[in-house]
Amino acid sequence: MYFENHSNTDIRKYRYLKALNIIFSIIFFLSLIKNILVFNMEGPWIDYATNTVKLSLLIFFCWIIFKGLQFPELFNINSDDTLPPVKDLINQKNKTRTKLSDEVSTENFEKETKELTQK
Repeated sequence: MYFENHSNTDIRKYRYLKALNIIFSIIFFLSLIKNILVFNMEGPWIDYATNTVKLSLLIFFCWIIFKGLQFPELFNINSDDTLPPVKDLINQKNKTRTKLSDEVSTENFEKETKELTQK
């Protein structure tokens, strides 16, 4: 229902998923580099690397919360049942048009036959 009643929903979700994957990959590689430094080196580099990973995770979670507040439909699992599908609305509109056009054509036919019989 969401996809039928809103435009560009796929693009927004795909952009979000792409950015999510890129950020997650960056954090993963930062964590990998931090682990390599922890096992191979000593000194202040370990603390800097650990703090960098912690800060990047904090920014990552803040970004997810921001996107959730900015576009709540990205996280909406339940569809809105109050909106009817567009296909049903189009079919209903076409049915009423057909009924009206049938009634008008029947009335016109009756008028024309009355005029012809009167002449």
